[in-house]
Amino acid sequence: MDFGSLVTLALIVGGVIVVRRFTFRQRALSFGRRQARALQDLARSFPDDNPGVLALDDDETFIYRTDQVSLVETRRGARRSKRTLGALTFRVAPGVYATGGGGGSVSPPPPESMTTIDSGFAVFSDKRVVFVGGMHSREWRFDKLLGATPFQGSGVLIAVSNKQKMSGVVPQVASGITPWVAFQIAQEVEDHGIEGARAELEKAATDAAAQVEFLEKNILASRAQVEKFQQQQARTPSTPSTPTPKTPPATSTHTPQTIEVVGESFHPESMKELRRYFRSSGNTEHIVEAELQRDPDNPHSPSGKAVKVLIRDMPVGHIPESLAPRVFDQIDPDEPLMLGSRLWLDKPGKTPNKSSVTLFVDSRLEI
Repeated sequence: MDFGSLVTLALIVGGVIVVRRFTFRQRALSFGRRQARALQDLARSFPDDNPGVLALDDDETFIYRTDQVSLVETRRGARRSKRTLGALTFRVAPGVYATGGGGGSVSPPPPESMTTIDSGFAVFSDKRVVFVGGMHSREWRFDKLLGATPFQGSGVLIAVSNKQKMSGVVPQVASGITPWVAFQIAQEVEDHGIEGARAELEKAATDAAAQVEFLEKNILASRAQVEKFQQQQARTPSTPSTPTPKTPPATSTHTPQTIEVVGESFHPESMKELRRYFRSSGNTEHIVEAELQRDPDNPHSPSGKAVKVLIRDMPVGHIPESLAPRVFDQIDPDEPLMLGSRLWLDKPGKTPNKSSVTLFVDSRLEI
């Protein structure tokens, strides 16, 4: 290739990079301005008055209502948990997330197949999220919360112990506070009260405005530069010095009964496949749906009532023998029992490998 061709190729490549950066910046500005305005508006009026669309309990606080949302549900039960602690995370642009007051990013949503079930509105309180649609309604109570994750940038998927499948709400139009941000605000109110949530909301609004200003000043800002600015901007969120006193009822703290699965170390190939599925390099936690099946032919079971545990159709261990007969008798031979679980994936190649599975016991099983 002669010098002239090399120069032409360099100009073409350079032009593509410039166009991509300009397109990214324009999209980031559009998203960022919308997010900043919504956060600022809510910070000024927080908390809003209950519009009366949902009857609240005496000790329940209305947080926000989002209109024009879709109810979505997983076709499979696998779940992935990622909760932001101490700060609100919002989308700056497709694939780019910012954490107001705390810095950092949120992982992309799990690659699970989702189905749209209905359309309607969602109400967020400090106790629950409620979806009301034309054909269906859903309630996700925080006292049964297992985990939550952002979905499609603005929506939220929620895992609760009394539902087999993960489900959530996704906005149909880009306006106002997104369901993911509303969910985080509701969690802040539950944990720190109104004043604590207001403080975090104000931090997020300030940081969103600063990031919009950064994009306005940097015409060719790249994704990496935006993320670097987020890191430089990050600060450790402080706990409010005078939070609103809050005494939750005894039922507001839900610690599910658990079963520690045994024999995970005998299934390295399953753990390898699960790391690949969850895009994990190790030292990660995932809230997933586990399947319990009868295993009467297991030669290592003195009772002859072994119960094997599978995640995404892959064996990951067994119920301890001390509990296995009782669990075995509650499983339909023709239909496996599904329970929520916490999957810990250790680093590949680590010896001993401490990948583990903990089952959450709910009304589907008595032990």
